[in-house]
Amino acid sequence: MPINSSISSSGGPPTPEFHIPQDLSTIFEHFQLEPVIQNYICCPQCFFLNGLTELVTTKQPHCQRHDDQNDHDPPCTQSLCKFIYSFEPHTQNTTNIKQKFIPTKHFIYQPFKNWVARFFQWGGIMEILHQHQQSQTPKGSPKCDVWDGLQESSLVQRSQLPYN
Repeated sequence: MPINSSISSSGGPPTPEFHIPQDLSTIFEHFQLEPVIQNYICCPQCFFLNGLTELVTTKQPHCQRHDDQNDHDPPCTQSLCKFIYSFEPHTQNTTNIKQKFIPTKHFIYQPFKNWVARFFQWGGIMEILHQHQQSQTPKGSPKCDVWDGLQESSLVQRSQLPYN
């Protein structure tokens, strides 16, 4: 018997089985596992990152580096994409032309800040990090942290206090 029919026929509060996700996207959404990803088009000539969304919406298929009026350097104007045109099947009407935007070099970036924020939200992680920070590694023992190294432990702040 399907879970949904057993719950609806009982008329009572939902059972724990009711909360089993039926799709992986539910798990990603609930636990905020869906990565925040930013898409860019990388210029093949100057490697400038052009926003993908802006290029698609403005339909300007060239590099926008030095496009600003206040910029005195010449613009790059390298082509960043190609367009593929297609007709609707079985029609020759020019109003039914579809245009597809294909970038020459894609650059996908996931900001580290979002990942770190999720990492610090895990239960007990701050206590684990604090315990590790307070622990001392005996001399000659295997290193388990960057700060256990001789050079890194000698780094000091402007106030001449060591970094923690």
